[in-house]
Amino acid sequence: MKTILTSIFLLSNYFLFANQIPVLEQCYAEFKNGILTVYYDLEDQEESTIEIKCMVFDQLTRKPIVIKNTEGDIGPGISLGPNKSVKIYFDDPSLLPSQILVHLSAHDGAPLDVAALLSNVSKDSIFHNLSLIQGKRNATTDSLFLKKTRNFLQDYSSRFLSSKRIEARIPQGFVVNLESTQWGCESPEKVQIIDAHYDSAGQSPGADDNGSGVVGVMEAMRILAPYSSNKTIRYLFFDLEEAGLIGSQLYLVNQLNPNDQIQNCLNFEMIGYYSDQINTQDLPTGFNVLFPDAYNQVIANQRRGDFITNVGNVNSSALVKVFANAATQYLSGLKVISLEVPGTGLLAPDLRRSDHAGFWDRNIPALMITDGANFRNKNYHTVRDSIHHLNMDFMTQVIKASIAAMVELAEIEHAAATTLEVNIGTSTSNHSLSIPQISLQNDVLFIQSNPGSENLILECYDLAGHLVKSAKLTSGQNIQWENNSPKSMYFLSIRNTLSQKTFKFIW
Repeated sequence: MKTILTSIFLLSNYFLFANQIPVLEQCYAEFKNGILTVYYDLEDQEESTIEIKCMVFDQLTRKPIVIKNTEGDIGPGISLGPNKSVKIYFDDPSLLPSQILVHLSAHDGAPLDVAALLSNVSKDSIFHNLSLIQGKRNATTDSLFLKKTRNFLQDYSSRFLSSKRIEARIPQGFVVNLESTQWGCESPEKVQIIDAHYDSAGQSPGADDNGSGVVGVMEAMRILAPYSSNKTIRYLFFDLEEAGLIGSQLYLVNQLNPNDQIQNCLNFEMIGYYSDQINTQDLPTGFNVLFPDAYNQVIANQRRGDFITNVGNVNSSALVKVFANAATQYLSGLKVISLEVPGTGLLAPDLRRSDHAGFWDRNIPALMITDGANFRNKNYHTVRDSIHHLNMDFMTQVIKASIAAMVELAEIEHAAATTLEVNIGTSTSNHSLSIPQISLQNDVLFIQSNPGSENLILECYDLAGHLVKSAKLTSGQNIQWENNSPKSMYFLSIRNTLSQKTFKFIW
C-alpha cells in the first residue's frame, strides 16, 4: 500500500498559488489492540517542517473523543516525507463508539490569501462540467441521461470528499440526493451548506436552470475540499426541485443527522444568465413596494440584467451581508443586489421558488443566489436553455464570491486536511482497494497491479476535469502512459465496484 513513490505527490491542485498548502497523501487508519494508528505522507513546497494535528470525533454525535496521549509524527516541527504515523491512545478503548471520524490536518503557519485561492477558480473547468451535464435531467423525458448525470456528479465528488447517495421512494418515484461532507476540525457539528438542484424541467436541457448552479457547487468543492476548516462544509445536489422542492424537503425532514446544526445555506438557483442590454430585467409584481431601494437601482440602470441577486429573509440578514461583502472585497466587477424578505417570504412567493425555502421555514439562514430566472432569462424552462446563451465570466464571478463567503462562514485556514471514517473493530482506511504500484520516470507513468489483486478501473483527469487516459487493470498487468503535453496537475482515479481512491500528481 505504501509503494507509491513520494515524487508523485509533490503538489496539490493549488500549485499555482504563491504559497501552497501542505499536501497530505496516502492517509489511512487502523484500530488494533486498543490503539488507533494514522498513517500519511507529507509534502510542502515552501516549508521544511509542518505542524500536524489530529482530532477524533464520534461520527454519530459529532462530539470530540478524549485522547489520552499521542506519539509519533504529530505536533510542530514534523519533517517532510513518506511513511509518517501517529499512534493515538484512549483511557478506555472499549468505550469508543462503533464509528469515529479521524481529522488529520497539516499547518504551515502561513495566512490564508483568499484572493490567491479565488484565482484558481477555472472558467474552463466550469464550462467543461456544464457541457457534460447539459441535457434533459428528469425521469419523465430522459431517465438514462438523468442516471448518467447522477453517476457523473457522484464520481466527481468522490475525487475530493467522502460522498454518498441518499435514495428514497416517494409516490412520484425515486428521489436521489447526493451529499459530500468536508468535516470541520473543531466543530464538525456546525454545518455550512452549499447546494443546487440537478434536475431540469420537461424538455429543457437546463443549462441555466439549474446546470449553472450545479457546476457552481462542483467548482466550490474542487477549490475548497483540500483545505482545513473549523466548521463543516456540506455540498448537496438536490433532486426533484422542479417537482415541488421535493429533494430538499425530504433531506431536511428525515435525511439529516439530528446532531448536525445547520448554520447557513448558500443555494445556487440559476447563476449564468447576464445581459447589459436595457429592458432585459423584469421584476415581480409588488417588487417596488417590498424592496424600494433595489427597485430604484434596477430602474436607474435601465432594467439591465447585469447583476446577481442575493436573496435572504430577515433571519438571514447577517448571511446576506457576508455574501455582499465578499463580492465587494474580491469581485469589484460583480454587481450584487441584496434583498431581505419579511418572515419566510410568503409575501413574495416568487422568491420562495427554490430549495432555500425549506431552510427559511426552519429558521435556518439561507440565501438564494440567482440571476432572476424567468424575470431575465426568457429561455427558462424551454428547449433554448442552452450553455450558448450563458455568460461564463459572470458565472465565474458569482462562484468566486460564493467561495469567498464560504471561506468566512466555515473558517477555512491555510492548512491541508483529510478526514477518515473509521469502523472500530476492523482495520480500516479511506479506501478498500488494493493500490497498485505507481512510479513516474522520464514523463512516463508506470502502473503495476499487485499479484492476486482485483480488477481495477483507472481514469486520469487533467486540472479542468477532462478525461485524458483510462484503462482496466487486471491482476499482474502493467500499464505505461506517456504524456506529451506541458507539465501540469493531474488526478488519477483508481476504483473497483465498491470503493475509489484519487491521487494528485505532476506529470
